[in-house]
Amino acid sequence: PDLLVGQIFNAGTTEAMPTAPLVPLPRLLSDAGYTTSKIGKWHLSGYPNPDHPRDCGYDHYSGHIANVRSDASETYWEYPKVVDGSFFPRAPRPYITTAETDDALSAVRAGIEFVSVSYHAPHGPWHEPPAHLHTQVNLGNNRERTRAMLEAVDTELRRLLAEALPLGYTVVVFADNGTASQVGGQKATMYDGGVVCPLWVFGPGVSPGIDANPVGAVDLYATVALWFGVPAGFGSGDPTRGPDSRSFLPAWRGFDIARRWTYAERFRQLGENPRTSGAQWRRMVRSRRYKLVHDDDFVGQRRFHDLLTDPDEAVNLLDPGTVLEPAALLAKRTFEYVLGRL
Repeated sequence: PDLLVGQIFNAGTTEAMPTAPLVPLPRLLSDAGYTTSKIGKWHLSGYPNPDHPRDCGYDHYSGHIANVRSDASETYWEYPKVVDGSFFPRAPRPYITTAETDDALSAVRAGIEFVSVSYHAPHGPWHEPPAHLHTQVNLGNNRERTRAMLEAVDTELRRLLAEALPLGYTVVVFADNGTASQVGGQKATMYDGGVVCPLWVFGPGVSPGIDANPVGAVDLYATVALWFGVPAGFGSGDPTRGPDSRSFLPAWRGFDIARRWTYAERFRQLGENPRTSGAQWRRMVRSRRYKLVHDDDFVGQRRFHDLLTDPDEAVNLLDPGTVLEPAALLAKRTFEYVLGRL
């Protein structure tokens, strides 16, 4: 996810997400005999390791492996590309959101069983997309251009869904973090604007409705694996198969899910132990109603919020003199125990 790896996995680095001992999801599926394809933004390794997506188990990879650079050396129409381990330098190309959709459609039409598509947009450099992809007007600032970029993703996603769903695909759409601060968001913070993201599931047998129980991106591991009939995640018995992941597959069928809280964190250097390295470390535990935040940026400041009565997270229930109701006190003690164990 961009929230964690954006600081280190960029063009020119030699670092990459480890492929062991934890088994990446595409490796889990490919080892079980399923065909897999990754399209678009990778951002888990740099150009010196262009075959990293396939090292993680994807049969095929096509895309710009990092972010589109915001220093004017690249644009959404001129960027480098990696295809199955081969690096192709920056060159004029189709608008990247359209190109990613075209590549995804090629995989769907080929009958690839697991297709993962990561759109670059909306992300800097902020720009005005092709006019036929959006309806926004007066694009005089980055916030308005971002709205146009997001609508362009919606337009292209509609084109992808129009072919994938009739072919029997189940489609999961989600974001990996909140909106960037440059366009009015709270990305990289533990506020809800940084950690609460949209997630939709479409496909055969998926019950319509809304489930407000908390899930995390890590839960996609067990959910997708179990959808394919591969044991994984919490309770799988194999600690290398997504040990912290819990399936929310029952929610697809209209049933309740077991997870009552979810956890998020951010620290500067992957591979280091933030407990001992002194790295900036932000942590959060959240249920549907309550949230406990520990933020090392503010000398170990802790915040506890009742999101039902204080959705803007303006009132810290840990301030002196505050008396917690029994439900809030139980949540606080539970979350403190969780933070102490993680």
